[in-house]
Amino acid sequence: MGKKRAETITEPIKPSEYLAGVTIIVAVFVIIGWITGITALTSIYPNWISMKITTAICFMLSGGIILILSRAMKIDADKAQYILLGLAIPILYTVLAFLTSIILGVDIGIEHIFIKDSNPLQGTLPGYMSIGTTLNFLMIAIIAIASAINTPKIPNEIKIGGAFISAIGLMSIIGYATNNLILSFSIPGLSNPLAVNTSILFVIQGAAFMLIPTETEKTKR
Repeated sequence: MGKKRAETITEPIKPSEYLAGVTIIVAVFVIIGWITGITALTSIYPNWISMKITTAICFMLSGGIILILSRAMKIDADKAQYILLGLAIPILYTVLAFLTSIILGVDIGIEHIFIKDSNPLQGTLPGYMSIGTTLNFLMIAIIAIASAINTPKIPNEIKIGGAFISAIGLMSIIGYATNNLILSFSIPGLSNPLAVNTSILFVIQGAAFMLIPTETEKTKR
């Protein structure tokens, strides 16, 4: 008699995972653009503000956070906790470093830690994240740390965090559409506007966080 093969049921890929994949792929292309000097990969249109390399790296890490949270119930709790913290802490460090530099007006070199922004647009701060970008990545780091503490349960508040992230991205896009860059966090001498590609990815990542099934939703099924 032949041996019966054990049937394995593969869980379908969730919408949040598809969206996370999109942001990771775009971030990788942006990083390649910075390394190779191909500006078409770092900015949607010539002479538009570019996505900074630190921003792209944080998008890669936050995409990983979304992937882990989307599969939290299928991963060993301790392993998921360590991975989430490992992805969140570099984001948190980067964000706090930028905020410290902006608030205190002290150049601590975080903006050029990987590649120097040698050709910035006039009136922008070379290599600096926008304040809107730092706020969103701070929210993502908080979501990841809070989820790590509660692993494997996903807190319901993740939906609020996702809405916050998407709202900032959408507000920035509206700022570009209406030529009102204050909505994109453009504050001369203090904050660069969010790049258009950065704004779009935040809308996507915010939606991904809102699509991650929480503990309450899983209980209702």
